[in-house]
Amino acid sequence: MTSSVAGDDPPTTTVTRVPTLRTVIALSLTALIVVGQLYAPLPLLADISTDLSVTTDVAAWVSSLFGFGYAAGMLVAGPLSDTLGRRRVAVAGLLAAAVTSGIVALAPTFTTLLISRALQGCAAAFFPPVALAYLTERITTAHRTMSLTATISAFLMAAIVAPLAAAGLAEFGGWRTWFVVSMPALLVLTAVNRLVLRPDTGGPAGVTVTAELLRLPGLLRHTRLAALYLTTLTVMWVYVGVTTLAQLVGPGTGDSSTAMQLVRLATLPVFGILVVLAPLLARVPGPRRLVAALAVATAAVAATGLADGPVGLTVTLAVTTAAINVIAPAMVETIGHTSPAEQRGSATAVYGFALFIGASLAAPTAALVQSAGFTAGALVLAGITAVGLISATLATKRG
Repeated sequence: MTSSVAGDDPPTTTVTRVPTLRTVIALSLTALIVVGQLYAPLPLLADISTDLSVTTDVAAWVSSLFGFGYAAGMLVAGPLSDTLGRRRVAVAGLLAAAVTSGIVALAPTFTTLLISRALQGCAAAFFPPVALAYLTERITTAHRTMSLTATISAFLMAAIVAPLAAAGLAEFGGWRTWFVVSMPALLVLTAVNRLVLRPDTGGPAGVTVTAELLRLPGLLRHTRLAALYLTTLTVMWVYVGVTTLAQLVGPGTGDSSTAMQLVRLATLPVFGILVVLAPLLARVPGPRRLVAALAVATAAVAATGLADGPVGLTVTLAVTTAAINVIAPAMVETIGHTSPAEQRGSATAVYGFALFIGASLAAPTAALVQSAGFTAGALVLAGITAVGLISATLATKRG
């Protein structure tokens, strides 16, 4: 079993490299829409509760059920792509996501809506881990960090862009409009990905999907991978947690949703800046980049607790966002170097699963610590980041 965390290329079988620009554009646009399905309903909960005669708290399960399906789907997607091929699984998942989006749009009852959202989450989960594994394997070393940064930035931007788009569309046709528009958009993206992604090279001879699924827990017995997954758990836990905390009790934002939305929008340029800087960042080996960015994130989250207004929050959250955008691709690269070549899709899927579980813990954590005050809550979250930093340091230590 491979245990290296160094080197330019992850261990792999011989594959054909692919054109960078069109691949990254296709995968990034797809990521924005696919991951956006998770966040889009957040501003629509009041409309959903009115339309389907449930309380707003109950309507929130529309996001939770998607999340459960998303987490489960990721664990299946990786092993499937390792045996059936990246393109087959990505294209099939996008087609299923398009169909389930249409079902969500037509849901006549709240129960039907919940079931269809769980199915949509499961289908949507087939794209992210497969896309990251494809980039790790198919993009040349010189362009890999930039490609991963751009695609993962699209994943993170979806949390800001999708709710704004869904709210805007709801003004014209109600809460179902986002899902109505998503169906043809996802169908188009299905065709685009089938065209852009190269044909699959085939998985290991004699390996079945069932066998790959049974091998999945074995990844956690690999010490370095387990430590990296612990770090992964903390990343979105803290990132989503600190922004949620700012929304609940932040200085100048806890009592103004408009101010908080402006703070979120002000961090958007960071994503573009990081993509531009990616070639420079690529000069630093992934493990070192990972540890350094985690140290910056820990300091930035702690500094957020000292902010005295929206402007200060914007600065510290922008730094935190930048650090997360460095951490995520560095983590994918490091896991790619550390995992067995024949299980890279599975290893990336567990990464996505851990990332999402962390994000799911964010809101409850923020709600729990808000009573202690904004500063104390931010310090608790900084402590969680510090745990991730220590774990990553141990995982990437040579020896």
